[in-house]
Amino acid sequence: MKISVSFDNLNYTEVFYGGLRNDIEPETFNLKTKINGELIISKFIKIEPLAAWGMNFNYSIWFVSLWGISEVKGILRDQKEKSKVNQVKDCLKTLKSLGYTQEYESLSLKLGEDNPVLSKIKNLIEKEDFEGVEEYVLGLEPKYYENFIKENGYVAKWEEISKKNNGRDKGGDNKGGNGRNKNRNGAINHKPNINSNWPCERGGHQMVTLDDKIYLYGGWNGLEELGDFWVYEGEEWKCILPDIH
Repeated sequence: MKISVSFDNLNYTEVFYGGLRNDIEPETFNLKTKINGELIISKFIKIEPLAAWGMNFNYSIWFVSLWGISEVKGILRDQKEKSKVNQVKDCLKTLKSLGYTQEYESLSLKLGEDNPVLSKIKNLIEKEDFEGVEEYVLGLEPKYYENFIKENGYVAKWEEISKKNNGRDKGGDNKGGNGRNKNRNGAINHKPNINSNWPCERGGHQMVTLDDKIYLYGGWNGLEELGDFWVYEGEEWKCILPDIH
């Protein structure tokens, strides 16, 4: 049995050559996925029976299933860009070898082959001055990163807001100002404390940002619905409205 794949249904590449067992048990085969380091992208698959087990046997395949990468748009785009770069480099080498110096220099300049930034980085790498590379790259103007930024989405960077005791916590057991205190029986009470400088623990709350302020409303503390309203400003929380429930 031979398995071949194709992207255009014209040129097929062999990705497997082997045989099947003479039984009804399913078999799994690892197909060839790369040629010269490049992933093989295919739309069509051809399974060719080459020989049966004997003269009186019929060759039959009852079920075929494929596993692999189904989203290939990004791979195709990268391969096309790489192909363009390689073609341009081949043209530049040909022009240079034939003595077309002026044309070579003109194309190299337009295509960034002699880009001063890239040349600087290349020279530093050849000297194994990796600290110099890092320092040079970090010192580049923002314009050099515009294309990269446009092609990549933003990633949020989160920082934990540390708890600060500003003296408004009256209860001795309400350490850290997190809105939790113990009742007479020693059980933890999650009910918001308006004297606290920190909202109690909760989930399912509403939170918005406006004018460099964070507003927090309500939520669920695991026992009951909350109705308090808070604002975070100047590195501290303030209770605007106590729990009205």
